[in-house]
Amino acid sequence: MGIEKGCALVTSESGAVKADCVVPTATVMGLGLVVVSSTRSGVGGLGSDIGSGLTSAPVA
Repeated sequence: MGIEKGCALVTSESGAVKADCVVPTATVMGLGLVVVSSTRSGVGGLGSDIGSGLTSAPVA
């Protein structure tokens, strides 16, 4: 698909075309939220572990 055809697809006034763009976008956003929510606690724990390690590390 060329850039002109892609721009025409996005800027078209047809409702079906807009729905074709909205549904995949909503799906990607939903998957992003799932990934963020599932890794949130693990990242917080990792940050705490790194902070503890840096606090107890000797400075030369």
